[in-house]
Amino acid sequence: MKPSPQLKLALGLVLALPCVLLTGIPILAARSPHCPSPPTATASIAEVNPPDLPQLAALALSGGMVAPDPETLQEEQDMLNNQVEQAKAWLDDSDEQQRLIGAEQFSAFPTPEAELYLREALQHDPADAVRAAAADSLAAFTSIKPETLDVLLSALQDFNEEVQGRAFSTLQILYKRTNPETTRTIHLRLKQLVTSGQLNYDNREAINEFLLDQTGS
Repeated sequence: MKPSPQLKLALGLVLALPCVLLTGIPILAARSPHCPSPPTATASIAEVNPPDLPQLAALALSGGMVAPDPETLQEEQDMLNNQVEQAKAWLDDSDEQQRLIGAEQFSAFPTPEAELYLREALQHDPADAVRAAAADSLAAFTSIKPETLDVLLSALQDFNEEVQGRAFSTLQILYKRTNPETTRTIHLRLKQLVTSGQLNYDNREAINEFLLDQTGS
């Protein structure tokens, strides 16, 4: 008896699902006999798209997909941790270019550890480009700690204009993306900074214009 077209389609989706889930994860993809063989070249950390573990779990609970087994989830978490540690090693390097790479890579891994490392880099790194990259990478986070907000606001007074601009851009993104309480805090802190007289004219005008666009007040 030949399988119906509907059965063939269902089987095809089942076989294709691991390939979709494992795209960009060469270590795991190589274990599925139904996925194409991974490239022989080792993917750089920038090319790896880490799995969003909470999102996968929520999707599984909603019936949208088959839940990964605990071993697979642990392997994915271990891989993510290793990538964060590799980026941290770059960020700690004495070479400015290596630190720049590390700061940029953290945008792909918005973990609490990454937030801490980026905050420290934005606050203390002697290289303008690294501080700017750290400010930029913090825009990848969906929420930030109060101390990170403090550092971003302080970066608006950085002696380097690019760092100032990247910090303000990240604050605008977080203003719209984070929870209402954080949004209100950012709004209040920006208004206080404008009236403090600590910012140059251009930055005051840019912040005022942004706040007016958001609230009309």
